[in-house]
Amino acid sequence: MFRYETHMHTCQGSACASSSGAEHARAYKALGYQGIIVTDHFFRGNTAVPRDLSWRERVERFFEGYEDARAEGERIGLDV
Repeated sequence: MFRYETHMHTCQGSACASSSGAEHARAYKALGYQGIIVTDHFFRGNTAVPRDLSWRERVERFFEGYEDARAEGERIGLDV
């Protein structure tokens, strides 16, 4: 049996979240999940990314939660 979280927001990308990508990765691994899918809100939604940044900076900030989760997932053996 596989257990994947298919809809998860990080505080780095979504204003409604309270945990970072790495925190989520550790928590879901501890619960026995094999992987997580980061679905942060994009810029016209409930984003945590400041709207006054340049486009490049906004895109880079948008991916921080995913990249954080992925790095931790690689370290602990969780698919991201």
